[in-house]
Order: sequence, then C-alpha cells, then structure tokens
Amino acid sequence: MRILSGIQSSGKQHIGNYYGALRQFVDLQNRGDEALYFIANLHALTSIRDPAQAAALTRETAMAFLALGLDPRRAILFRQSDIPEVTELYWILGTVVPLSNLDRAHSYKDKLARGLPADFGLFAYPVLMAADILLYGSEMSKSYNNIIELFGDEAEVKKRIMGIKTDSTPVGAPKPVDTPLHQLLRVMLPENEFAAVDASWRQGGKGYGEYKKTLLAAYHATFGEARARYQALQKDPGSVDAILRAGAERARAVAAPVIGRVRQAVGIER
Repeated sequence: MRILSGIQSSGKQHIGNYYGALRQFVDLQNRGDEALYFIANLHALTSIRDPAQAAALTRETAMAFLALGLDPRRAILFRQSDIPEVTELYWILGTVVPLSNLDRAHSYKDKLARGLPADFGLFAYPVLMAADILLYGSEMSKSYNNIIELFGDEAEVKKRIMGIKTDSTPVGAPKPVDTPLHQLLRVMLPENEFAAVDASWRQGGKGYGEYKKTLLAAYHATFGEARARYQALQKDPGSVDAILRAGAERARAVAAPVIGRVRQAVGIER
C-alpha cells in the first residue's frame, strides 16, 4: 500500500499538527508500506508572500518531521516545489475542471471568509490538491493565534500553556470536562496518569493552575527529545536540504510513469 500526505508550510508546527497528523505519519512509516510525505510549500504561497519566511518555514517543517522521528530511509520526505510533474499535472487538470466546481469549493469560501485575497492560486487550490494525490496514487490543521508550538521558545510555550483560558469554577468544585485544558490533558497524558487527573478534575479540590502545571510537564516529557533533535538540526541546515533533495528524486521516480501516461492521454507525448 502507498501512503501519501502533506503538511502546508504556512506556519509553525504545533501540538495539533502532532496529534492530528505527524504522530500517525511516524507510526505509518514503520508498517512497511511505501510512505510519501511532502511539504506543501506551493499551497503555502496563497498565504505566505515573503520569500525569506517561505523558505524558513519550509525548512522548519522538514525539521519538525525529522525531529519527531520520521526516518528518510523508510519514508520519502520532499518539498512539493521540487516536483515539476505536480505543476504540469495541475495545469492539465485545470483545463478540464469547470469553473463552477471551483466556485463551490468549501476551502475557497472558507479562506475568503477569513479575509484572504481572491487570487487565482486560492481559486484553483483544489486542483493542485488533486494533482498532489493523483501523481502518487491533505492538508493539516491551520494555525491560528492560540497554538502551542512544538519547537517554540521555552518561555513562550510555558506562557501559552499557563495562559489557557478557563472559567471561574471554584477550586473545591468539580470542573467542566468540555474545555480545551481537559482535552489537552486527555491527549497528552499516558492513560493511567490521565485517569488519576480526570478523577481529581471531576471530584474537585485542585485549581486550574495545578492542572496547567501538569500539562506543561507532560509537554516536556512528550517533546523534550524531539526538541533537542530539532535544535541539532537547526545547526546543520545542509543535512536537512540534502534529505529533501534525495526525497524529491525518489518522489519523481514514483511520479514519472504517472505523468507519462497523462501526457499520452492528452496528446502531448507519444
């Protein structure tokens, strides 16, 4: 089986990216299936217009993959922009997609609602997504201002965690469970540890500050080793670029027969 997914390099990677996708990516590479993971830096151009920032975020996304355990010997990691076949297929698909279909796209309407300019890249975004998928056989959660970064400054991470919004429930009273703090504790703590925290939470007797400290400790226990690897990769950007170039060569080998059949089908290659 072939596994394909991508993460847009439009912002810092955060714990939502990890639990929503990156953790599963690392797990899937160990199953023996063929896994291709790309950094969707062409998609990111719809929102990132500064070239230095675009380049930095692309490398940082690659470093996040590697620091969290992706093994480039087991999985193919590459930049979307390093695969010219994807933009060729994007154009060919664009010649047969009705404008009315794109006009109804939920992603397009959502981005317009969030104030992004209605340019061609945004309008044709779903066609590029289709090319990404068809060439080898999704894009992850978006970052807003309330994220907890995976590899951010330690003081800023602590500030974000200790600043998670809570209600005014008294210390001695049971706490409501449908809150971001409780949900984060559920996903980040080992099952046996969460059971004890959850019992205390439902019984009452501790303030939210104590639970935030527990979450901060869980954050460092979960990501401490990955953060150390990330810092090492920051000192050796050349090795990250080499991994991405090698991944692009392997990905193009997968893409070549597909784009060859497409060219024959539309009459631009015999």
